[in-house]
Amino acid sequence: DKQPLNIISDGLVLKLLSESLKVLKKHDVKIGTCRSQIYRKNSIDLNCNRHITIFETHNIIPEFCFGCYKVQIEPQYLIELIKLFIIFDQLKLDGDNTRKCMVELRPEVAGFYKGLVYCSNLNEANKIAKLLHLIIEEKIGSKLSISVKRGCSEYYSSFPDYKKINNMGKQQMSYDESWRLIEKKYDKKHSQFDQKKIAPSLLGLNISDALIIQNWISYANGIGDFSYDGLGIDATACQQIYNQASARIKIYQYSD
Repeated sequence: DKQPLNIISDGLVLKLLSESLKVLKKHDVKIGTCRSQIYRKNSIDLNCNRHITIFETHNIIPEFCFGCYKVQIEPQYLIELIKLFIIFDQLKLDGDNTRKCMVELRPEVAGFYKGLVYCSNLNEANKIAKLLHLIIEEKIGSKLSISVKRGCSEYYSSFPDYKKINNMGKQQMSYDESWRLIEKKYDKKHSQFDQKKIAPSLLGLNISDALIIQNWISYANGIGDFSYDGLGIDATACQQIYNQASARIKIYQYSD
């Protein structure tokens, strides 16, 4: 059967990766990275490191995170994750929302391959989820899992009500005003987390992306996903990520 004209074929992914490897080889790139997430950012500093550090230090959820919603897409195979990366790179959204593709490494969080789009309210998240459902069906041809989630998964074990989303009105958990003073005191002592103006990401595959995709292949090898066979990339580019993936498969079941 002929594939739809707009589909991102496996062959296109192979060509993209082959060309990126040629560039790395041609310029004799010796640098490596054990990073596992590829971002496409706008100029808004979401300051996520600040928020998660406050949570880890004081076990409170920062006020900013009560307006944070994410559209989460979960590819089943590595090759689908790379296709999602291509979609995210070219994605046109009214708010130019920050998005990322990643392999899941957090021991306390389930799942393997993920794409996330950061949204500033629930209405925006629901609209983008519907849009992505159509785009993914057109471009990948698979019905990937798409859901809207609130804030960071790390918060859920301490505050299970925060996770619950009400599409019809007020959320079950709202910000605790007694936490405001804790946040103010924290910010006075930690100026490194002051919000900054950041440069938006450049579009198109770059060297950093190519190196991270190599790490995704290490991860795939570690969990037993061999959909990358034939990509011709070192399956142990980052031994650390391979080891984390191998350990992860003992906790969470991966089924291809």
